[in-house]
Amino acid sequence: RAGASAYVMKSESAERVIEAIRAVLRGNVFLSRAITSQVLAISGKGEGGFFVDLLTPREKEVFVLLGQGWSSSRIAESLHVKTKTVDMHRRHIKEKLSLHSKNDLLQFAARWVAANTSAVTT
Repeated sequence: RAGASAYVMKSESAERVIEAIRAVLRGNVFLSRAITSQVLAISGKGEGGFFVDLLTPREKEVFVLLGQGWSSSRIAESLHVKTKTVDMHRRHIKEKLSLHSKNDLLQFAARWVAANTSAVTT
């Protein structure tokens, strides 16, 4: 919340530090793998969710629908876009939230939606 865009553990390799710098230069957030799950657990609580605020309105819309258990094809149909467009949004969301897999994205989205049901309007 103080404005940091990356958190890299001292034990990380030089390659991971370079990866973090490149991620920040692309406008993304970078977290060391060792701390990602802890930060996601914290940021998923409460109404705002710092990391979710990094998403564009459309990415947040896709994120919420994923958290509600919707498939990419159902989201595409609902938003009147192609499935490839939804998949692109999913990739961008994963990058911005420093998530490493599809399952990480779906679990985080479901937890965020559950913790923020009053903030979700779809």
